[in-house]
Amino acid sequence: MKISIPSPCHEDWQSMTPTEKGAFCAVCNKDVIDFTKKNEC
Repeated sequence: MKISIPSPCHEDWQSMTPTEKGAFCAVCNKDVIDFTKKNEC
C-alpha cells in the first residue's frame, strides 16, 4: 500500500501541539499525522 498526501502541511512539526494521533496544526486547524515514522505492514 502506498499513501499519497495531495496537500501536506508544511508548518514546523516542533511548533505544533502534540495530540493522541500526532500534532495539532493551528495554521491548518487540524490534526497532522507524521507518516514518516510509520512502519509498512
